[in-house]
Amino acid sequence: MRNGLHLFFGISCLAFLSGCSNGKFDTANLFPSIPDVINARNWEGQPLQSAVAEFGEPTDIVEDSSGHPVARWRYIRTWSSSTSYNTLSAGPGPGGVTVTPNSVQSTRTLECRLELTYDQSNTITNFKTWKSYPGGCNDYSFARPGS
Repeated sequence: MRNGLHLFFGISCLAFLSGCSNGKFDTANLFPSIPDVINARNWEGQPLQSAVAEFGEPTDIVEDSSGHPVARWRYIRTWSSSTSYNTLSAGPGPGGVTVTPNSVQSTRTLECRLELTYDQSNTITNFKTWKSYPGGCNDYSFARPGS
């Protein structure tokens, strides 16, 4: 009984973490990264103007679900790649083999957002990043100067 319970719990955890439960599980933003935890500690409580001086004007300002203003900086990169491969099949070619060349083009977009919630005195109350996929903000540094 005890081993069965452990097995059930283990499979349930794997299904949850792999996203099998809904097919749209967001692992990129499930847990804050270590740099996010450090940066949050250094930016929260600072004036919003310090972030504007460091990162430039925000891309946009929105409201969170509680009505607090959130300054957002969006960093978007797009790149294309091409994969080539051959398909082998029986046919009239040399040795009875036909070689068919194939190529697949793909375009990917990476988005990293810095989101700083602030209060009426323009003091940063919450630091958060949003990533379009895990590691999506790895190429950007949001460290506060002098911290």
